[in-house]
Amino acid sequence: MSYFQRLGPSTFRATEHVSGAWDIETQHIAPALGLLAHALELDHAARRPGDRLRINRLSYDILGTLPVDVVDIEIEVLRPGRTIELVQATLSHDGRAGVILRAWFLQPGSTADIAGGALPGLPGPDEMAPWDAGAVWQGGFIASADVRRDPIEPGRGRYWVRTPLALVEGEVTSRLAAFAGLFDIANGMNVRADPGEVAFPNVDLTAHLFRQPRGEWVGFDTTVSFGVTGVGLTSSTLHDVHGPIGTLAQVLTVRPNAATPIEVVAHDDSWSDQFECVAAELHAGLEGIASEVEHVGSTSVPGLAAKPVLDIDVVVDADDVSRAIRAMEDLGYQHRGDLGVKDREAFFAPDADPRRNVYLCTAGTLGVRNHLAVRDVLRRRADLRDAYAAVKRQLADHPDMDIETYTARKSLVLQEVLAESDLTAEELREIHRLNDPDA
Repeated sequence: MSYFQRLGPSTFRATEHVSGAWDIETQHIAPALGLLAHALELDHAARRPGDRLRINRLSYDILGTLPVDVVDIEIEVLRPGRTIELVQATLSHDGRAGVILRAWFLQPGSTADIAGGALPGLPGPDEMAPWDAGAVWQGGFIASADVRRDPIEPGRGRYWVRTPLALVEGEVTSRLAAFAGLFDIANGMNVRADPGEVAFPNVDLTAHLFRQPRGEWVGFDTTVSFGVTGVGLTSSTLHDVHGPIGTLAQVLTVRPNAATPIEVVAHDDSWSDQFECVAAELHAGLEGIASEVEHVGSTSVPGLAAKPVLDIDVVVDADDVSRAIRAMEDLGYQHRGDLGVKDREAFFAPDADPRRNVYLCTAGTLGVRNHLAVRDVLRRRADLRDAYAAVKRQLADHPDMDIETYTARKSLVLQEVLAESDLTAEELREIHRLNDPDA
């Protein structure tokens, strides 16, 4: 049994054993990464039969999914050299590139007298318990892997992996290519979140090696980290049974699978204190830029039921927007652009406590005046406040409610609120169109 069958000099057929963990109709990319390393080594040996270099870095960019089907490999020497080469291999299906590998080949030499490092060791495979990865993941590739694992906590653990399957049917592959065919398993062996609830595929994989691997077992000491803006990182120290051999990194795109339910709760008096703490931090970071930090949205209105997420407008003059964006980025806020709303720049907050939406707004614009008008009217009109709360609770109680529909269906009652402000009739119509595009 094997992961691939050779059909020609650069053409291979994927077998059922490469079917993927996220989708069994597509390839788990791990065997393909090994196949690319194998192809590069064969090409290198053919070009330089008496002067062999060794691969010490494998950097893969994963451009998309690949079906369990026929693939082709194209190789290009990007930087030829006597002691160093950079070579690229592209794996394609039906003319569409799926993976690009850039590998550095370096000339080996004898440095035994100074060899060493501070990377910690790893208990051997016999010291870890067998683990059925199929309890978490589907597909032929995961089913083919023999895993021994020592889980420490979600997103943190140590494990060994090997496979009885050949990379290419009837072909002898190097230990490096065989190892490379298992590297991508790292992202799924100690998950931070249930993959049924959160998808976290990697878009790349880079391995740096300071020595060539030996034996059939690949060892991993892995940490998985998720950031607050939908990006993660899986970092591993790589081992063979004789000790560390290098490091591995994979950037993840983190995507919750289900829409977050709309949650409307009773007003919490601590929201104003949370706002003051955030505002103080923003004022400090914007020192030297004339600005106002306004608490807007439902959490800014005492007694109003609200989603437990603060809405904050940072208001600056038009000439100061660029400086303010840089200042907020220095505070850790990630700029998202205007998201289609003129004169408003959206940001991801650097942390989730408190939960908040933060916008950089140009002073005097309709968006700012809209937010301030809603807040100020609801603060002085308890009857409109309670009517607005009733609509929000009714919408949030609907089991299939999404945020776009929720915003649109609140629009009519907001028009009643804004009618008590100094906004013009045309401005009210513009706000209504923004909140409910089908109006």
